[in-house]
Amino acid sequence: GNCCFNTKLGRIIQEQGRPQLKSFDAVGWGTAKKPYCRGFTSEEFQALDFSKMDLSEYYMDIEARAQSQIQVDMQGKIDAYQQTIKQ
Repeated sequence: GNCCFNTKLGRIIQEQGRPQLKSFDAVGWGTAKKPYCRGFTSEEFQALDFSKMDLSEYYMDIEARAQSQIQVDMQGKIDAYQQTIKQ
């Protein structure tokens, strides 16, 4: 069984948060035929301890995105500068 999430962060918070909550103890992720994919209630979400979660996978994505954005920005500045020199 598979549970699908809108974002990688959403999946990570589900994976790391469920073990912290008693309401998921018995069910976990369910079974292949009957996956248990519900989200957290607001009470459950407030009970999560984010300091105990490993969000490194998410941070790596942000870092990679930032790096590629910097490269795009720099290329744009270089192109613009070269245009002004040619005139």
